[in-house]
Amino acid sequence: MGNPAAFTEAQLTWIAAALGLDLREGAEPAQQESGGELKQGPGEGGGVPDSKLADLARWPEQAHTAWKKLTGQQKVAVLFAMASRYGEQFAKQFETFNKSGARNDGIDYGPGFPEHTKEWFEKRGYKLAMKDSVHEWWVHPNGHEIMAAIDRPPEEPPAEEEDPAELLRMTLETIRQDIEENKTRQDEATAKKNEIGALDVTSDQFAEGYAKHVKMLDGGKKRVEEQLKDIDDAIESLKQMRADLTKVEQGRSEVQEQQNWFDVERDMVDMLGRKPIRVTPKGP
Repeated sequence: MGNPAAFTEAQLTWIAAALGLDLREGAEPAQQESGGELKQGPGEGGGVPDSKLADLARWPEQAHTAWKKLTGQQKVAVLFAMASRYGEQFAKQFETFNKSGARNDGIDYGPGFPEHTKEWFEKRGYKLAMKDSVHEWWVHPNGHEIMAAIDRPPEEPPAEEEDPAELLRMTLETIRQDIEENKTRQDEATAKKNEIGALDVTSDQFAEGYAKHVKMLDGGKKRVEEQLKDIDDAIESLKQMRADLTKVEQGRSEVQEQQNWFDVERDMVDMLGRKPIRVTPKGP
């Protein structure tokens, strides 16, 4: 923000009016420097060194203590800097407490209780003046300060990054096993189809074999759908790791072809396949 004591005379007059102050109260004539800026030097008009004004604006308790020593221009400069930091209402309340004498200078120290949130302090008129890694300093326009210890949860260790090479290897191995499993299911379903092909559709053996064949096809379809979903999840993770997906996508295509096989075989059973026929024996 720069030195809060350096303002043009027009700026100081406007600030004083906005805050309801008399710029001339307690002030000695200030020196006008080249460039139009108003500066009050140490000892001129009973003031304090300008280098102290920024601290007074940050710490209301110190400002209350030093207030009678300030020149009019310095008071306005402090109030302007205080309003810039904490808001105009805070600065006006500071001036009200200063004039009425109803001040609560001092500082309290305490642990950071869970209820002592930013909203808790601000609801009671406090503003955050400063903080470090373990403490926060909250100030009130009446001069009171609270230094609170910050309770921080222990830091969690950084999550271990997955090795894209290892995930890629595991994904390819899973796809290889899926393809082998699906081939076995296809061979079993084909063998059952051939087995019942020579049976009489009215026999109990055909009805039992037909039910097993349909169950094999439905189970194969469901299993391949699950495999494709797992492969797609792995592909998304590998994409984020910028892994080479060429072999994974080739493997997925082969599993997709196996899903197509189960779909076609199941549809053929419904549309063209031989189905069990129940024959009711004729009575005598």
